[in-house]
Amino acid sequence: MRYILSIVLLLFHLTILHSQNSIKIAIIPLFNIDVTRDYDYLEPNIYDHLYKEILNSKHFKIMDRESVIETLRANNFDYDKLMFDLDQENIKSILNTYVNVTGFYKIKDGVITLYLKGFAKNKDLVDSINFEIKEDLDKDMNKFFIDSSKIMTNLLIDKYIKNLPVKDIVLNRSSKKDKTTSFNYRDANIGARVMLPIGGVLAATGLTLLLYDLIGITPMISSPKKFSSYSEYEKSYNMFLGLYISGLSTMNLGFDLALISIPFFIYKRNLNVYNKIGLGLYSGGMTLVCGGITALIYDMTVVFAQVRKLKQDVISQKTDYGEYVDMYFNNLYFFISSIAVISLGSIVTIVSIPLLSNVSVPTIKTGNSKLTLNFGIAKDIFINLSYKF
Repeated sequence: MRYILSIVLLLFHLTILHSQNSIKIAIIPLFNIDVTRDYDYLEPNIYDHLYKEILNSKHFKIMDRESVIETLRANNFDYDKLMFDLDQENIKSILNTYVNVTGFYKIKDGVITLYLKGFAKNKDLVDSINFEIKEDLDKDMNKFFIDSSKIMTNLLIDKYIKNLPVKDIVLNRSSKKDKTTSFNYRDANIGARVMLPIGGVLAATGLTLLLYDLIGITPMISSPKKFSSYSEYEKSYNMFLGLYISGLSTMNLGFDLALISIPFFIYKRNLNVYNKIGLGLYSGGMTLVCGGITALIYDMTVVFAQVRKLKQDVISQKTDYGEYVDMYFNNLYFFISSIAVISLGSIVTIVSIPLLSNVSVPTIKTGNSKLTLNFGIAKDIFINLSYKF
């Protein structure tokens, strides 16, 4: 009886080992997401260490690299673009595997960042595990590859063999600090404190020019008979027009700067990407609104006044009807254009409001994946997309 029990236990143990070793796994060739291809040579080293570690664990039946590449290419599948759950399901069906491992790496400021992801189809969901590790590029890369492979292999065993609850791992073994400094509230507030007084000064200057023009120059040109010659009248009229346009434009610019600075004073926290996009739209929208209002004021006070004057001249037969028609259409063009610009600016400004009020971290998720839009200022301003498995 004892021997029979021992044989049964042995067979049970062998059955478990066979079922574990029958779990088929494939490693998709990793890819370098750097702009330059200077570090492409690292990929085979990372792959080989991970392959050997998984193979030596004796828990998986692993496909060799050549078979993986040939099978994917035979099915016209670009594994460099493996990112979302739909692709993960496709690749599992193509390779006929239960578990797959993929990832990428990048080099920045002398630091290598390695992202690895294991995923398996669990009912209708893609069940995945993520691992990220950073290391200084001048350190022992062979040790880095070995350590990374061991950690990832242990994660795969715990999750897909032992069925243990496993959390994603993020390790930063780099001694270098991130040189990137994000655009934050304090920077914005300082900029706003500069824009607001400058905008106020410009608005006051423009208003002063406008008042001087309306009070000092306008009464002079309202009585052409007081001028001894037409050239003197034309000179005064050009002065009136120059001061009027300059004052109106300067005042418009001042109000524009003052209005743009308002959101910066409202924020009491760091700005996320949505807020920055909202600020750009708000600034553009307010610029359009102020520009449209300026054009509309000019049209209603100068061009429309000329239209009325020419109409009276046509009635009294002092001028040609064609001149009146030309000025009338100029007035119409100014009016329609200014209304259109104001409307466009208003729409852009309204669109910016939910972005300005957003307080979340901007990510686009599909399953366990995450696509993040990054904005930062190092030596230059940069915007990039990062993908996390």
